[in-house]
Amino acid sequence: MKPSEAGALTPHELSEMWHGYVWRRQQNENMLASLVTVWIANYAGKTSKKRITVKDIFNDGRFNKTTELTDEDREIIEELYRR
Repeated sequence: MKPSEAGALTPHELSEMWHGYVWRRQQNENMLASLVTVWIANYAGKTSKKRITVKDIFNDGRFNKTTELTDEDREIIEELYRR
């Protein structure tokens, strides 16, 4: 995006672009973890009684989230529409 294009964005468009960037980055991290880290942790080294999963590696709750809007999301959307 060019600087001249950034000035023409509405707050909602800017917010959507930011959320899209965060989502894309998390998807890349998840792919890396599932394709590389889990396999290395489970098969290279000592045998473990418990198999390691992607949720064990990324314990920040990103896999426990629902796709429903939270109250915080609704407040942000309402604030954007009030402007």
